[in-house]
This record gives sequence, C-alpha cells and structure tokens, in this order.
Amino acid sequence: MKHFYLFLLSLMAFTATAQIEINVPPPSYYCDQDGNGTVTIDLNDYNAYILGSNNPEEYSVSYFLTEDDARHNTSVLPYLYTLYVSATPQELFARVTEIANTDNFAGTILDIRVVPIPDAVTLPVINSLYCTGSEYDLTLNNGLHNPLHEVSFYSTETDASAGTNAIANPDFYVTNEQSVWVRVASVPSVATAPACFIILQQRLNPYGILQLSAVVAGNTVTFIATGGTPVSYSIISGPQQGSYPTPAQTSNVFTDLAPGMYSIQVLDYCGNMYTYSIMIVASPEPPTGETSQTFTEGQTLADLEVSGDNVVWYDAATEGNVLPITTPLTDGTTYYAERAGGRLRALRLAVTVHLVLSNNSNALQTLTYYPNPVKNMLNVKNAAPINSIAVYSTIGQQVMHNTINATETNLDLSSLSNGIYFVKVQAGESSKTIRVVKE
Repeated sequence: MKHFYLFLLSLMAFTATAQIEINVPPPSYYCDQDGNGTVTIDLNDYNAYILGSNNPEEYSVSYFLTEDDARHNTSVLPYLYTLYVSATPQELFARVTEIANTDNFAGTILDIRVVPIPDAVTLPVINSLYCTGSEYDLTLNNGLHNPLHEVSFYSTETDASAGTNAIANPDFYVTNEQSVWVRVASVPSVATAPACFIILQQRLNPYGILQLSAVVAGNTVTFIATGGTPVSYSIISGPQQGSYPTPAQTSNVFTDLAPGMYSIQVLDYCGNMYTYSIMIVASPEPPTGETSQTFTEGQTLADLEVSGDNVVWYDAATEGNVLPITTPLTDGTTYYAERAGGRLRALRLAVTVHLVLSNNSNALQTLTYYPNPVKNMLNVKNAAPINSIAVYSTIGQQVMHNTINATETNLDLSSLSNGIYFVKVQAGESSKTIRVVKE
C-alpha cells in the first residue's frame, strides 16, 4: 500500500514544521447492490479513521483524484462521490491540512473497489421428486448461476437477506410450502470484502391436478398447462382422413390440423392421463385480386379491386388493426384483405399499392380509348398530339413503349399475355394512366 507524507518548511521560521501523523485506511469494498454499475459513497466516512488521534477541530480532510491535485490542494472532490464497478481498485488521494497552518499537511491513498452483484436469472419451477408433493431437490437450478458464486437456500426471505438459518440439506428438502428463497453471493477475495448477493424466489411444484386449456388459431392448436407438468401429447382420434393415435410428442403445439373434432391425450410427469377435446373449423378463404395495384392521389381502400364477401382491411398479415374503407392509400404500403368469419382467423390477401402520377391538363382532356377489354388492337385517340405510350404489368414492369407523335394510334397488344395492364399516355407535359384488360 502506497503512503506518502508531504513536508514543507514554514515560511516564518527556519525550523521544520511538525509532521502530521495520520492513519492509512485499509482497502475498502462496496457492493453495487442495485446492479446499476455505480455506488455513491460519503468520503467523510473516512475522516475519523485517517485523522486518528488528531483533533478534527484543528485539521481538515479533503479528497482528490490525483496526487498532484492533493499536493497543490486543487480540484477537490465532493464528499458524495460516485464510483464505478471495475475489475481493478480505484485510488483516491486524501489530504489532511492543519487549519491554523495550511502549509502543514500530509496525505495518504484510499484503495477502493466496487464489487458487482451476481446476475439475476429466471429460475424454472422445481418439481416434487416423487409426485407426493413434499420432497424437492433445491439444487437442480444451481447450474444456471456463476460457478464462482455461493448458492444457499432459505425458508424465508428474511433469513435469506440476513444469511441465517440456511437449509441444511437442499438436495432433499421436505416442505409443503410453494416456494423457497435462494441467496446467490459472490465469494470475497479477501476477508474484509463483503459478500455481494441477490435474493431469488424459487417456485416449487407439488404435482397437483393438471389443468389444460387450448388456444386455437386457424389450423394450429397450442396447449397451456398449469398445476402440473405434462410429459407428452398425442391425438387419439380425429377426422377420418387422419391416422390415429399419433406418436407421442413433447411439443404442446399441433399444426396443419384438418377441420373436424379431435381428442388429444396428455400424459403428466406422475403418470396421470388427461383427455382434451377440440374442434377445428375451416377458415374462410381469403379475397381474390391482384397483389400489386396502382392508384392516383386521393384514392382510398374502397378503390382497390378485390373479390369476396364481407371484406375487411388490416394493416398487418396477422392480428393488426382494422382499417376503415375510407383510409387514404399510401405509396409502397401493403394492405391485407380478409373475409370476416366471426371468431375464426381467416387467411388474408396482401395487396401492395403504387402511386401513379397523373398530370391531367387540357392536353389529355379529350383522350379516348377502346375496346376495353381488348383482344389485339387498342385504339387511342386525343385532340392534342400523343407523344408516347408505355404499357406496364401489374408488378410495375414496362412491357411496351411506343413513340407516337400523332393524335390517333392503334396499339398492338396481341403479343401480351392475358391479364391486367396499365397504359400510360404522354401528351406534352401531361400524362394519364388507364387500366386495360387484355383477353
């Protein structure tokens, strides 16, 4: 441990100033008990030990980050000082100054360490050893903790906090209570260091009667078990097209179930068998329509073209929020259409929309086109000269572009596959996009 004394000659005399005898504090340790990585201490707590037999009315104690600051009495630290968790000790410098003669002072070093508390972990429920509801091995979750930490068990939280009355045989503990308390403590590296610890509650399961509930989502069933521990699940009967019983599985989820009535058997840890009946109802088919559609400024969901009864729009592929039919369309957004089916979770059609810019000035007010639907030739006519015509697929890919420079043209679409296309007509600075069905 470093320890320095500073000696100064009095400016008023040629004799040496009396040396101040002070004590060197032992290394200090603090626990970061709230786990935020810091500890705030009151440096005044060191004053009495450092001064020793010196009269506190005659000497002052100040603290500094560096020896140079302590020597020159600059950058004095506040008495409430925050330290950080660190793998190495932090040094602070204390200066004891004679009040009547400030040129007479001495100094020493504080060696301080902030120790982190153990990490909190989620403790799985511990089951009774013999399905009798009273014998437990409390050490089953010890492997979840840092092996350098000490783990002990207590019947009350008060005992766990105080570290008293620890359970003597935690690997075979008999109780009718539903939980015990676990104290996880760091092992002090030196005798003066504290054992920083956390207290965790350990739940115990006496293997009561298994309670089952099921969540049905479309063709998927998820079982939720309480009051016991299930070991396996198996479908013992179901629709005629299935093969039963199915092999036992540890997963509590069944997927891709055909519509119909099912009986599912659940085996728990203690060998008890439970049977649960569920009904899978066919979900409504999703609406039909193009998955990529265009729109012009100001259009809403009501302008999208989908087929189906009782169509409801959502903002997500599953769950999500219902959107009013008056919702304005936003470029690049995907909307999801579902046929309302009461409590059933129906499939949804995803429709992504793309904004088509339209500048309809007088140049295109007289635009006409026919026939629509069209088999081969589309006649396009306008009072002002048409500069060009471009044809796009429903996914936005340009499939044709013709330079026109005339007031009328016959657009040959015979080479295109049947379907919906968007035809963009350009006349001067004006443009207009029309929807055409190719047969």
